[in-house]
Amino acid sequence: MVLVCSGWCERLVDIDFENGGDHFRFVLSPGPTPATRVYIGREKLFDPSKALAHVAETNISGVEDLKKMQDTVVQRLDVADAAGTPVRTAQAQVGDRIEISPVSIALVQDMAKRISQSGGAALIVDYGYDHPSEISLRGIKNHEFVSVLREPGEVDLSIDVDFATLRRFATAEPKVKSAGPVGQGMFLKNMGIEHRLAMLLQNTESEKVQEDLFSSYERLVEPEQMGTIFKAMALTHEDIGQPVGFEEIPTETSEQ
Repeated sequence: MVLVCSGWCERLVDIDFENGGDHFRFVLSPGPTPATRVYIGREKLFDPSKALAHVAETNISGVEDLKKMQDTVVQRLDVADAAGTPVRTAQAQVGDRIEISPVSIALVQDMAKRISQSGGAALIVDYGYDHPSEISLRGIKNHEFVSVLREPGEVDLSIDVDFATLRRFATAEPKVKSAGPVGQGMFLKNMGIEHRLAMLLQNTESEKVQEDLFSSYERLVEPEQMGTIFKAMALTHEDIGQPVGFEEIPTETSEQ
């Protein structure tokens, strides 16, 4: 989503009829869309018939169907508005961008509902931050970063997880609480990875194996590798105490 003078607009994918190598391009919606209204604000949605008024009648046969679909969406939004919006943007300024993952929100809501109704817990581990990102969407193919518009279906798409939004939606369910997120390094040390490493090192005399074990350990816990960018967050039923792995540890071995 991008904030312009007229309000929040959605970044969409369009066909590139020029000579672009990817044959697709990013464009902004003419105005607020159902997605911006659900996830950011309640501005009036743009009218597709007006947005396409400059197109010949023969080319807009689907506009009426689009309008009917939009009317249905608006009815649902009117019901959902009472629940508020997930991303707080009171301090946003023109030009600001924010990235939202509806699928992630739906998934964490389902997890939280199960915990609320049946008890239990969930552990979420991934790379990301405790706040929304502006734009982290990236394409990956053959272990290299490539355009996200290249070869649809053949390129892996990835974004940074927004733990703050996931936590807010999860804890909106009755009897569900959260712990974290904390850096993966802190979490694994709390879980005893150093003791496990020591045991593995004692059980082998091969220097090569020992070096590989220690190298793997460093990759998982060191801040400049996976120890900070990867984070862990727990969702638990309120009847469960503090989950293991999220206790404070001495400052000299923790990552901020």
